[in-house]
Amino acid sequence: MKRCEFFATCRFANGGLPCDAALGAVYRKHYCEGDYPQCARYLVYSQLGRETLIPELYPNQHDQARKILASASREEAGFR
Repeated sequence: MKRCEFFATCRFANGGLPCDAALGAVYRKHYCEGDYPQCARYLVYSQLGRETLIPELYPNQHDQARKILASASREEAGFR
């Protein structure tokens, strides 16, 4: 598979988030250089833009990504 289009600017992909080196390497291989459409960061970034991306979001935090996306949908619909 190809590398994520956001790889060059992604805080996680470039080591900007604290993570065990071995675990970080596994996540980078799986998400950044593989199944990036399933990355929580990619999901938020691609649908809502970089400004809505929580800097501390890790690639495997799918529940948090769904909450961010749902919150944005509610706000867009006029619910706060």
